[in-house]
Amino acid sequence: MIPETSEKISKLILVIEDAVILRDSLKEILILEGFDVVTAANGQEALDYLMQGMRGDRPRGKMSQKPTLILLDLDMPVMNGVEFLTQLAVQSDLSQIPVIVCSGSQNNLDNLKIKPAAIVPKPFDIEELIAACKRHSLSVTVSSQGQR
Repeated sequence: MIPETSEKISKLILVIEDAVILRDSLKEILILEGFDVVTAANGQEALDYLMQGMRGDRPRGKMSQKPTLILLDLDMPVMNGVEFLTQLAVQSDLSQIPVIVCSGSQNNLDNLKIKPAAIVPKPFDIEELIAACKRHSLSVTVSSQGQR
């Protein structure tokens, strides 16, 4: 048997949104657009997910990779979007991930170390959001080995 290496372009989006219906809707729409999606209800949950990946604690599989894009609400409980961005900025491996802010409030964004790749105000046009996701999502080639 000869080992075979296959490569595919993987675009994993981390959606951070506290409103369950909106979070689930965004996930479904982005999946239909060809993205892989993981979700978090607040900044702390998202940061925990990202830090587990850096430590290698996450289960193996497609969702163990680093996201190529983050969609971020600002107004959330536990850890809001501004606090999340502040924490993300000190993680060199994570601070390069593009962030699209999707929020009705854009207060406190001026003094951040990480500037959003885009700001899509709520209520947003879904076509505008999808276009922003396609434009700003980093392409990551994922290699997987199988056997013939």
